[in-house]
Amino acid sequence: QGLIRLGGSQTIIALTENILLHVRGIRELTIGRDQRAERSIEDHLGIITALEKRDAERAEKLSRDHTLGLAAYVEAHGEEIFG
Repeated sequence: QGLIRLGGSQTIIALTENILLHVRGIRELTIGRDQRAERSIEDHLGIITALEKRDAERAEKLSRDHTLGLAAYVEAHGEEIFG
């Protein structure tokens, strides 16, 4: 969210606030499963490293992969998570 705010677009900030609210809820339900917390930390460290190196392409790819990884996990395990 901090990165989104740094972009300065009020439209994007408003759009992502609602999406991120739902993502946080999903994350809360999934973070304790299948070593997802450890993988999440590794993903975030990779994103931070890319940002520190000013490698926007890599940071974007890693961010996208991280988000899509959660989506894939929910798709694969949704029934057991949400009943």
